[in-house]
Amino acid sequence: MLPLKDLMIVENQNFLLKDGDEETGFAVALVDIESVHPWQSDEVDAACATDWTEGYLAWVIRNIRPIDPPIQVMAKRKLYLLELDIG
Repeated sequence: MLPLKDLMIVENQNFLLKDGDEETGFAVALVDIESVHPWQSDEVDAACATDWTEGYLAWVIRNIRPIDPPIQVMAKRKLYLLELDIG
């Protein structure tokens, strides 16, 4: 299953906590996920987080391709299919 190629990073304003939650966001980059491991307390700075909580996963991201300008899209929970007409 790994690596995962061409995942789109979508930024939005609020945590989407429940299945079915969604809101307007912006596609800001395409990335490849190289690997996944349990998030460690010494990775807080690398994750740009404010604190650490056990039980989360850390994704090792490579091949980052910014989308400039960002494209308005729907932000949803977890992984989902997103098609863009950028031609």
